[in-house]
Amino acid sequence: MKNISFKLNTIRSFSMNLLFNSFGNSVVGTIYVLFLSQVKGFSDKDVSLMVGLIPIITIPSYILWGIIIDKTKKVVLTNKMVIIANIVTLILLIYVDNIYTFFIINLIRTVLLQPGGMVNDEYLLNLVKDNTGSYGSIRTFGTVGYGLGGLVCLLLMDYIEISGLLIIAIMSLASTLLFISKMPEINIDKSLKKSYHKTKFKIEQLDLLKNMKYMRLMIIYVLMNGTLASASSYAIPMIMIKLDAPQNIIGVMPFIMIVFELILLLQNKRLNFPKKRNKYLLIGLILLTIRWITMGVTESYIIIILISIIHGAVAGILLPIQNDMVEKFVPQNQQSTAIMLQTLLSSTIVPSILNIILGFLLEPWGIKSFGIVYLICNVITLFMYIINLLFNRYEEKRVIFDK
Repeated sequence: MKNISFKLNTIRSFSMNLLFNSFGNSVVGTIYVLFLSQVKGFSDKDVSLMVGLIPIITIPSYILWGIIIDKTKKVVLTNKMVIIANIVTLILLIYVDNIYTFFIINLIRTVLLQPGGMVNDEYLLNLVKDNTGSYGSIRTFGTVGYGLGGLVCLLLMDYIEISGLLIIAIMSLASTLLFISKMPEINIDKSLKKSYHKTKFKIEQLDLLKNMKYMRLMIIYVLMNGTLASASSYAIPMIMIKLDAPQNIIGVMPFIMIVFELILLLQNKRLNFPKKRNKYLLIGLILLTIRWITMGVTESYIIIILISIIHGAVAGILLPIQNDMVEKFVPQNQQSTAIMLQTLLSSTIVPSILNIILGFLLEPWGIKSFGIVYLICNVITLFMYIINLLFNRYEEKRVIFDK
């Protein structure tokens, strides 16, 4: 009984960690481009390089973090370090105006914050593995926090300066430390612990790359989620600025984007995304095609806001599929590396490359460049989806033939 109570308390603490962490990061993400362009006065190209170049420069450290976490499994300790680094660097960025100093601080910030997503994903993976909590119900706290962050920006942007909103984000992140302190480190089988110390990690990374069933799915996930990440972090704020949308309208975007994500996560068990993976991925690709075509032809910020509902629908499909493909196709001693790899590609490399390309295309092509580039990515993803289906059918036939 005590064990069940302890697990439930752990779930509550982790859920509240997701809520306040997502809220703080949502506030920062919502106003970051505004902060760079209007508060700091950086040019369009400076902004695109800031949000695109830094993540690419720091790729080697991302890989190193994955290996360190795989070896130590100190996900709670790492999470605390990430939150403290997030708070300290945000405070520094508020007061620094020189673009070169700002760039260096942002570079250091990016390196220190890199493991944040992967440690939360791995902790959640271990929580739901024992069937103690539902993936959808726990993950919902992060989604709600993300939406509330945007809503707070919407309500307060007319009354508080952008730097003041960053202070609110810092306070939310600081409160996260209270909940993380109540979370135990994840449990690992003793036999696996020994293997972590005996196995050469370079070999493990190569083994993961040879896992073609996982790699094919990961590429599809990375391309879909990468375009979503680029759109929410760079395209949407830039489009709103170019279309002279009211500042507080930008704040409503995260709230609109989570509506369907929240609904789908709460219905995760009933809809059974992992079992019907191919069907739901195709639905997601069709929805994204509609969104990117519309983004490429419209010049109304109201329409841009309305089609952002699709973001939440696709994210709600991808999140449980992402969790399932790591748990189902990747051995436990490679799961941190797998999570690191897909997070690195979908949250860093793909959106960063897209942001840099779009930064140079924005002036000659205008805002339609966003829809065109994202649509090209979506066509490539659809091609990969078809290849994956063909390989799966071939492998199924080969298994039947071998029997």
